[in-house]
Amino acid sequence: MKMRELTRQLSIFLSSMKRQKEIDESLAKSASEANDANNAFIPIPLATIRIIREGSVAQLGDNEYHLIASIVLISDNGTNIVVDTGLGTNSTGRTDMLQTLSNLNIRPIDVHYVVTTHGHPDHSGNTNDFPDAFHYAGNYVYRRTRFNFSHLFEDDAESITSNVRLLKTHGHSSDDISVIVNNADTLGTVAISGDVFMRKEDLTDPMIWTSLSANETQQRESRRRLICIADYIVPGHGQIFAVTESIRKQHSCVGS
Repeated sequence: MKMRELTRQLSIFLSSMKRQKEIDESLAKSASEANDANNAFIPIPLATIRIIREGSVAQLGDNEYHLIASIVLISDNGTNIVVDTGLGTNSTGRTDMLQTLSNLNIRPIDVHYVVTTHGHPDHSGNTNDFPDAFHYAGNYVYRRTRFNFSHLFEDDAESITSNVRLLKTHGHSSDDISVIVNNADTLGTVAISGDVFMRKEDLTDPMIWTSLSANETQQRESRRRLICIADYIVPGHGQIFAVTESIRKQHSCVGS
């Protein structure tokens, strides 16, 4: 009798445990589904891109050029990033850059990062106007007088905000960095390329970029890579342009 009673009680206990487990699993599943539903309605923060100065290039004479580099402001969830800062000896350009930023309520102290796409002087001047920012140039990141190797020293890319990452795109020079902005408001994914792309016209006239390339093979691959990533490209010396499906096909992007 005692054994039968013990068996009965054990059976009741095991049934109770099984039922509790089923209840716990059901509650956990409901909580997970509710969490997924809530997450589905959480908007992805959008980054904004403003062209502070549209780049241009003109040949003035034999071996004489007028080079104005594109300058871009990215704002991502409270973080402000300036990409390229122009020619240090162009005092008017410097004044215009700072005034345009001021018109957007951005003071130099409000800039968190400055990215120099490459070391050529038309892109890398005036960085001293942003002494409180972290500066990315080549494989280095520095602030004031303190230097570190960035992740780009060993890696191919480095994220600096949730929507912004830096990408090695060598070829025009030995230290090119492009800035990839995901979730850019109304634009999708934007690549700020420095002189990996001079302007849109170099898609159909390769001499525009090959004549200035340090390594054509590297630069050709960097260009293809940006085209396959981006919806829009901000070139170093021209207007922002859309990356069409036709352009992707011409560059053998997967899925095009």
